[in-house]
Amino acid sequence: MNNMVIIGQGAMGLLWYGTLRNQPELNVSVRSSQPCWQQIKHIAFNQYQGLPHLLPFNAASDQQLTEADVIIICTKAYQITQAIRQIQPLLNPRSVIILAHNGILTPTEMCLNSINNVVLTLLTTHACLKPNALHAIHTGLGSSDIGIQQGTLSVTQQQRLITLLNHALPNVNWHAHIQLQQWLKLAVNCIINPLTALDNVDNGVIATPKYHTITKQLLTELILVANTQHIPLEFHELFCRIQQVAQATAHNCSSMRADLLAKRETEIDYINGYIVKCAELHGVSVPAHTHLCHAIRQRLSM
Repeated sequence: MNNMVIIGQGAMGLLWYGTLRNQPELNVSVRSSQPCWQQIKHIAFNQYQGLPHLLPFNAASDQQLTEADVIIICTKAYQITQAIRQIQPLLNPRSVIILAHNGILTPTEMCLNSINNVVLTLLTTHACLKPNALHAIHTGLGSSDIGIQQGTLSVTQQQRLITLLNHALPNVNWHAHIQLQQWLKLAVNCIINPLTALDNVDNGVIATPKYHTITKQLLTELILVANTQHIPLEFHELFCRIQQVAQATAHNCSSMRADLLAKRETEIDYINGYIVKCAELHGVSVPAHTHLCHAIRQRLSM
């Protein structure tokens, strides 16, 4: 697993690039859909609480993509389908694909039926900021969870992959049932992302009493929908988790807030919108999540 290609040059893509390339045995490159990135020679990168330093930028060629042992797709949720379609003609069937995005997509949305590769889901709470296109800053320590979305890996392959990722951004944990971890992260994102975006506040504000009522309403609805998917969630555990994440990232700007401020498309359809879609399929009422979806879309259109 020495050849790695990262798809996407956003904050998280450059964070994984900047940390993985510290391992001399790895050949790490970045694939961008924007042709101008083929000309980039260096980027600026800050390790956590470190000073900025220049990193040589390795733009992934078609050959590097074909020879990749591991491909980490670090894009927005709504870009996953396009990303997989773009790399599919060059895809080596032995490449392990790692999806690292917010929210939850259906297998159809992920185009998994069009590829036979092993596909993993990677969830992380590390925070990264891009003050400009060529500068990434690791702004917050966290942990990562990873598990199988499609296919199988041997125990040896699992251990090798976890070791490589852990050397880059600890702590990385393997989960036999990654779907539960997806829902735990979804619960946090369903509250912190849209509320901070609509009110234009830092994450820490969500832990204040002002937001307790709406947080409880959103969680109650989410747990009802999770039950229809046979995902066991507990209200008190989720409420405490959201308080902890909000406090631990108190001065951070959520990704949805950043997108809304920049007038960019948000991932609302794959966060609260995913709850709404599941609820409609099972006849569950989720008025709080529905309202947030409408509010974010309306704000973006203003």
